[in-house]
Amino acid sequence: MFEEGKRIITVDGVSVPVNPDFRIMCEYACALTRSDREALRGIAERFYFAGVPEGAASSGLARGMAEFYAEGMVRGGGKYRSRDGTPAPCFDFCEDEGLFVSAFMSEYGIDLTSAKMHWFTFCACFIGLSEKTRLKRVIAVRAAPLSEITSPGERARLKRLKKMFALGAPERFSCAGERDRSIKKELEEQARRLREE
Repeated sequence: MFEEGKRIITVDGVSVPVNPDFRIMCEYACALTRSDREALRGIAERFYFAGVPEGAASSGLARGMAEFYAEGMVRGGGKYRSRDGTPAPCFDFCEDEGLFVSAFMSEYGIDLTSAKMHWFTFCACFIGLSEKTRLKRVIAVRAAPLSEITSPGERARLKRLKKMFALGAPERFSCAGERDRSIKKELEEQARRLREE
């Protein structure tokens, strides 16, 4: 009870030390969502920081990482689901990075940009966030089934909110770095146009 999260996992019968940092698992989830094999390789190297031990197959290493990710989510209270029980893609660690930082800071005083935290602890804190945080309100909008809303006005409002907070919306960025690069590119383009005038 209240044990420290594990730092060693078993892969193909071999004990392997892992880096349990929450950032690695958040990046892992993002890379999986985007099917980014190159990113997954780099993430696996950071997760298996001591290198690949003899006797551990790559399929076993991939399975071990996936199981570690899932165990954190389960320990934290399970994956989010819509009200009808089906899995709902209602949050994304990359797209919702700012919401996560804000929620953890306001709720726990934890600055995710500098915190050292085990993945299991992060998941428990995530699940424990108050429904008043913007992150939890956005997740609730994404997970809410339109079919249960009988009022036409409320259904239209929820539909607008779902569109506004949809994952993968074109106006959203996959991470803060992408947003910053986009802003920088736009500013450089504006400066170029001003020089040409």
